[in-house]
Amino acid sequence: MGEIAEALRREREEHEQQGGSDRPQASSAVPRSTQVSAAFESPARESSVADALAASAVEEASAVPEPAADEALLKLSESALDGIGRVELHRHLALQVSSQLEVRSAQTLCVVSALRDEGKTTVAATLAMALASLTSTRSVALLDLDMRNPSVKRRLEISAETGVESYLLGHSDLDAIRLSIESPLLDVYPSIEPQPSAHELLARPSLGGLIDELRARYETIVIDTPPTLIVPDASMLLKRIDACVAVARAGISRTRRIQEMLDLLPPEALLGKILNSARMPSRDKYYYEYGYEEESPSESPPSSETTGGAR
Repeated sequence: MGEIAEALRREREEHEQQGGSDRPQASSAVPRSTQVSAAFESPARESSVADALAASAVEEASAVPEPAADEALLKLSESALDGIGRVELHRHLALQVSSQLEVRSAQTLCVVSALRDEGKTTVAATLAMALASLTSTRSVALLDLDMRNPSVKRRLEISAETGVESYLLGHSDLDAIRLSIESPLLDVYPSIEPQPSAHELLARPSLGGLIDELRARYETIVIDTPPTLIVPDASMLLKRIDACVAVARAGISRTRRIQEMLDLLPPEALLGKILNSARMPSRDKYYYEYGYEEESPSESPPSSETTGGAR
């Protein structure tokens, strides 16, 4: 967390020295990472990914290719990209998400993926920090409900002894599990210990109490959720949220698994899709760039044989 906060502080100081707006900006760094990129798709400007997958000729076992030029992607002009920095890319995605949340009067936003190692925790943490950097008030929270494999604490390099599981069991109140980041103004509610019976915790009435309390305190709550296709936990959570974004990774995620995930998501709640890419594609599309570390799989970038189909 120290490296993230320091990067945010430096970016803000540089921005102020250049005579920019006082409005905080998003972080450009996530600790000890290699760089990857992601495309953000909005359902309001595209046909559904389900339709795209159904129309593709990609076999079930093939991986999702790196994105080709597509009108479905939210775009910036090429001239704008020439003068824009990584921080602005973070901020642009946060603005897009924030705008859609406002239109839907949505407070809770789940970040979901089909399986493990697709980058959802990184997306959730970075998106929460970017959203928090757009406001001067403490109005954004990050909640870790991937209780079988809690990763937010590790992702942000924060130290905590009491987590969400303690609240759900009735052992702690909300203030006891809150960790507050000062730059940007973000409150984090981590899970600490892996919970093999997480579904039992999530079935408790205290989960509703947790979300209700967070709604009363914050304008936006970003939630890291369990992989949708591995355990039933995510489907239990989706009943309680307002919106979600789906995460997949080019060259790793399988089209059939993405389709199965989308079938489980409430269509009216789907805000958009974020596609992690192993390489930086062409500049005529908007890509959200961020760091990647613990969820990065060991496989090498996909060969042309695995990326020949449509998205």
